[in-house]
Amino acid sequence: MEHAMNGDCRMFYTSSQARLQDACCEILTVKFDNEDGSLSYAEQETEVTTVICGNKELKKLVEISGQLDTVKRVICMDDEIPSNASIIVSSSGWTITTFSDVEKLGHENPSDADLPVSADIAVIMYTSGSTGLPKGVMMTHGNVLATLSAVMTIVPGLGGKDVYLAYLPLAHILELAAENVIAAVGSSIGYGSPLTLTDTSNKIKRGTKGDASMLRPTLMTAVPAILDRVRYGVRKKVCATIYAQYVH
Repeated sequence: MEHAMNGDCRMFYTSSQARLQDACCEILTVKFDNEDGSLSYAEQETEVTTVICGNKELKKLVEISGQLDTVKRVICMDDEIPSNASIIVSSSGWTITTFSDVEKLGHENPSDADLPVSADIAVIMYTSGSTGLPKGVMMTHGNVLATLSAVMTIVPGLGGKDVYLAYLPLAHILELAAENVIAAVGSSIGYGSPLTLTDTSNKIKRGTKGDASMLRPTLMTAVPAILDRVRYGVRKKVCATIYAQYVH
């Protein structure tokens, strides 16, 4: 059975994940920086055949192409593939195509889905490797459905009126679970990033609005590092207001 590797938090990755699961493909998620060798290690352990990535990740993929023995094809989320990357990838014996071309191919060649059963592996999610080499955690389709059921029971009433702000990578279990829930209940997803989340985030120009202010979500996940940034932004704004009143 083929595996696919997903990267950052983008609409295309969520879309590809859903379609791959419908086709009973196992999905591998792993950090794409490879600074600790986690990318090549995970590929070798799971014998990945298909890589799904954007141009940013494609550059990193090219750098370690000699270590990816089982890869046969690369699907690039961006419509324009860098010429130098395309040449190197092709010389490795891989086929490279864009996500748009894959969608077109699917429309022209419809086929019945090979639907999974509960015990089939849905995702192999690699840990960050903080205690050594990353470890692949195997989750079945039954595990995924159990998560959906639990969240929908604990948080009833989720539906089309809700808007979810996604900013964590799908290689993060919390984000993967959350986006599956949002898709299941028919809510909307808006995509942001940790560095553009609030009005005071590092990559937001002063005086302009961050992702949360513009999207006004009713739902979002939270991890300690992000909560610290939000807290800092709130305190900074409150302190500035108090100072302005004092000076006035």
